Amino acid sequence: MDKRRSKEKKSSELKVVSEDDATRLSAESETTDVSKDDAQGKMPDFKRSASLRGKKSNEPDLSSLLDHSSPSSNTGVGAVQEEEWGRKPTKSAPVGWIILGGLFLVGLAVWALIALRDGQDEMASAVVKKEELAESRAKEDQEARDNMQRMKNTVRQYLAAESIAAKLAVSRHADRVKPLMEHYYETHDLKPEAFEQLDSMRALALDGRSFVLTTISLKNGEKRALLVEHLEDGSYQVEWESDVCYQPIDWAKFLEQRVTEPKDMRVFVSRDSFYAYEFRDESKYQCYRLTTRDSGEHAFGYVGRDSAEMSKIENAIDASRAGQSQASKTEPMILRIRFPEEGRSKRSVIIEKQVTPHWIHVNPPSE
Repeated sequence: MDKRRSKEKKSSELKVVSEDDATRLSAESETTDVSKDDAQGKMPDFKRSASLRGKKSNEPDLSSLLDHSSPSSNTGVGAVQEEEWGRKPTKSAPVGWIILGGLFLVGLAVWALIALRDGQDEMASAVVKKEELAESRAKEDQEARDNMQRMKNTVRQYLAAESIAAKLAVSRHADRVKPLMEHYYETHDLKPEAFEQLDSMRALALDGRSFVLTTISLKNGEKRALLVEHLEDGSYQVEWESDVCYQPIDWAKFLEQRVTEPKDMRVFVSRDSFYAYEFRDESKYQCYRLTTRDSGEHAFGYVGRDSAEMSKIENAIDASRAGQSQASKTEPMILRIRFPEEGRSKRSVIIEKQVTPHWIHVNPPSE
């Protein structure tokens, strides 16, 4: 009886314990068990712990609290990555463009410096060139003045000469011309002339040599045309033969005597159409009218039509008188001419050769 009452008493005591107290006691018991296991070096009994967790309790579950407090606990790493991918990406600093822009600015600065330096160099070079050009022009002007003075002195000396030797000293081809000059002054007076001024001059290039065609005034009022050669050493020499129109024989005497020996005569040449006597056949000959300086006498010269000599004469006439009519074209030349043997005409001569297309020998004649 007593045992039965004792059991009922214990049973009633157990019923008095609340559900919360039971849960707390279970937790304490579990903690005590785990502590004992740790103290004994054993692993905790997870099965028992699991069975205890399986019981209902009013206390909030720690894992559920963690789940609510940390949303990532339910989804794990994948959820975090998805959330990161889902976020709006933030713009990163364009480092490459910044570097490129910096390089561009540096390059632009370098280019500007180089351009500035080049511009300064070009300006300096332009100034130097301008100074050099001015210096060169000044030098050329001085040389031109010096040349002009030397030419005037040569012309003055030539005109003032009182002897053949003085004349030869400033004449072209002095050695060749000396006997010609001696022959000429046998019948002509050698008298000095006073130079007044240089009226005009024109540069000429003949067969690669430099000449100046001058017009001068003498103190007596006379005008004179002189051809002067400018030599490589800077000196000048006067063309004496063309100045006096030297002839190996007087023109009037040549026509009067009907000289049959070829003579190199300085004549003016123009086209003509006088075909008579031995030269009446126009298909065989070309006719030219020949005159000379200081004489009213003329002759008719004939050359084989379409010959090499005719071509030379025609070319000389056409080249130097391009602005004149065909009838008025006249050209000074040195022609080798003669009268035909037993010719009937007093004025008809044969043209054997065009010696020069002007009145001067640019180079000493070879024959």
